Amino acid sequence: MTIKARLALAVVALLAVATAVLATVAVTSARDSMVDQIDDRLQEIARRPPMPIPPVGGTPRGAPGNLPDNTDEQGTYRDTAELLVASDGDTVFDLPAGFPGDPEPLPEIPSRDSPDWADLIDGTVTLPATDGSLEYRATATPIENGLIRVVAGSLADVEDATSRLLLIVLITAAAVLAAGGVASWLVIRRGLRPVDRMIDTAGEIAAGDLSRRVEHADEETELGRLARAVNEMLGRLEEAFDAREASQARLKRFVADASHELRTPVAAIRGYAELYRKGGLPQGDSLDRAMGRIEAESERVGKLVEDLLLLARLDQQQPLEQGEVDMVRIARDAVEDMGAIDPDRPVVVEADGPALVNGDDAKLRQAVGNLLANARAHTPAGSPVEVRVAECDGEVAVSVADHGPGIGAADVERVFERFYRTDPSRSREAGGTGLGLAIVAAVAEAHGGRVELDSEPGKGATFTLLVPGKSQGSPRFA
Repeated sequence: MTIKARLALAVVALLAVATAVLATVAVTSARDSMVDQIDDRLQEIARRPPMPIPPVGGTPRGAPGNLPDNTDEQGTYRDTAELLVASDGDTVFDLPAGFPGDPEPLPEIPSRDSPDWADLIDGTVTLPATDGSLEYRATATPIENGLIRVVAGSLADVEDATSRLLLIVLITAAAVLAAGGVASWLVIRRGLRPVDRMIDTAGEIAAGDLSRRVEHADEETELGRLARAVNEMLGRLEEAFDAREASQARLKRFVADASHELRTPVAAIRGYAELYRKGGLPQGDSLDRAMGRIEAESERVGKLVEDLLLLARLDQQQPLEQGEVDMVRIARDAVEDMGAIDPDRPVVVEADGPALVNGDDAKLRQAVGNLLANARAHTPAGSPVEVRVAECDGEVAVSVADHGPGIGAADVERVFERFYRTDPSRSREAGGTGLGLAIVAAVAEAHGGRVELDSEPGKGATFTLLVPGKSQGSPRFA
């Protein structure tokens, strides 16, 4: 059964139980009230003077001279019966209820040695008629000569009224149950309409539409809170799917770029080796140049493989070497190295004093060196470069600013991607393998820091490596 059907059935069942209890209480209370009224009337009659006692051996039972004083001889209906019972239990006189011409059967008087007789004398009891067709409420009062006066009232009218009341209650209960069932079904159906919308939304999401959300009006209700929680879950699922698709796209692009980068040097090495095998490289300058080219391409392949291995280790969050590192010293060493490679380029270092961090000295040196190598590769010869090292808000910032052509807005968000180059022709004259800035970003993240870029076309670019200072603790992957 559906939740709607179970809830509606439960409501109807509760209504049925409540109606049954209410009907039982109402009918029982009404019957008890009418019986109490009969008992009060019987007690009142019992307090009146008794009927005339027939003389011993006198007039036969039922003779006009022996009628009680409250009997209407004109044929009026009597609602009570009266009897005189002798000490031996025999009835010496009776006056039945009903019309004189059509009397009701008399109540059956219990024997004097039965428990019912004691209850009859002490109070009011229910007695059956002699033929079992109806019941009486009866009370008894002792009078002179050892006789017992019994006054009984018929319960026929009470039973009729009770039957009619019960029929009315049953009809009313049936109507209430029917109306309650229909009303509960409509209310439950309307109340669970958000659940139906959730089911429809889940079906659409399963069909591939991850942008669908559950509609909800009132977040204070249980269903509103459920809808909000479902929407939050769907949002995270959509983000997870988008991230997975982006990751797959990056992986495909990474494999394609790596294949592209490795194809040229491998082809060159193979070509020179095949040329030598076929005797196309005689001894002398030609062979020396070929060996030099093979060595250069091998070094290039080795550098690419080392960079890829470094990125793989950083991606796996392997522990870093720990130690106190002075970023000012690393910056000065990187500037000296750049001066040896490009002595015609003016490079200055600005620093107020030591800037200490906890981290891996070799990887931080590689990150700063990559920033300077990036500035050298993408700016005109002789263009100055400024390196600044400063501490701010618990972080050490190493900024490398150049005066080159700058980076366009479309490339700013992607320069830290692996194998990404701003030159769509992928010419190596515009840069290296495209892993330098990706390594910088990975090293910064491994140390709990980040890399920021500020650039405008024609105004140069400023790369800033930010790493938590020594007081901020150890690297994240340590």
